[in-house]
Amino acid sequence: MVAFAVLSAITYGSADFLGGIASKRHRAIAVVAVSQMVGFVLLLVLLPFLGPDRYRLADFAWGAAAGVVGGAGLIFFYRGLSTGRMAVVAPLSAVMTALVPLAFGLLIGERPSTLAGVGVVAAIPAIALITRERADEHGENRSTGALDGFIAGIGFGAFFVLISRTDPNSGLWPLVGARTASIPFTLLLAAGFRQPIKPFRELDTTVAWAGVLDIAANGLYLFAVRSGLISLASVVTSLYPASTIILARVVLKEQMTAARLLGIVLALVGIALIATG
Repeated sequence: MVAFAVLSAITYGSADFLGGIASKRHRAIAVVAVSQMVGFVLLLVLLPFLGPDRYRLADFAWGAAAGVVGGAGLIFFYRGLSTGRMAVVAPLSAVMTALVPLAFGLLIGERPSTLAGVGVVAAIPAIALITRERADEHGENRSTGALDGFIAGIGFGAFFVLISRTDPNSGLWPLVGARTASIPFTLLLAAGFRQPIKPFRELDTTVAWAGVLDIAANGLYLFAVRSGLISLASVVTSLYPASTIILARVVLKEQMTAARLLGIVLALVGIALIATG
C-alpha cells in the first residue's frame, strides 16, 4: 500500500507542477479540461489490460461521482496556483485532502496500528510545513487563496473517499466513469462562465504531460487504497506537494526554506512509521 501511495504522491505533485505552469499560459479551467481529455485517451488505451472481467454500473457510478468533485477541486486548485496564491492554496488543499478521507476511514471503523497512527500524526504537520511560504514583499501573508485551497482540498478528499468505494476487482474501470463525468462537467462550467475551450489551441506539451501524470496518479492511488486502509493511503498520498516543491527547486530554482526541509524529514519519518505499522 505504502509504495503505491508514495508513487501516487510523487506523480500527483509532478502533475500539479506542470498544471501550475500551464495555468500561467492558459485559463485554469481550460488546463483542467484539456489535460483530462488527454488522460482519458491514455486510460482507454490501458483499460483492456487493467480493466475488470465484469464492468459493473455501480463502479462506474462511484467513479463518476468522484470525477465531478475531483474535477471541481482541480479547477479551484489550478486557479489558486495560476494567480500566485500557493502560500495559502497548497497547505489548505493538502491538509484537507488528508483529513477528509482520514475522518471517513475512522468513521467506518478503520483502526490503524499505533506506529501507523504516530506516522499520520507526523505526516499531517509535514504537509503544512512543506507547503509553507514566506510572507510577501509587504511583510504580509497572502490570504486571498484560502477559499480556493479549502474547496480544492475538500474536492480532492471527497474524490479519494468516493473512488475507494469501488470494487477491488474493478481495475481502472471506475476512472473511466470519473473522466466521463468530469470532462463534460468542466466544459459545462466553462460555458457557464463564458470561457469556451478549444482543445487543439490550448493543448501544449505541458498540458498533455499534466494529463498523463494525473491519470497515472489516480490509478496508483486506486491500487494503494485497495491494498490498505484509506485513512493511511490518503495521508501518504496527500504529501504530493513535496514533489511539486522539489521540482520547483530543481527546474525553477526556487529557494528551499528550512521549514520545507523539516517538513520533508517529518514526511519521510511519517511514511516509514506507516509502512512499519
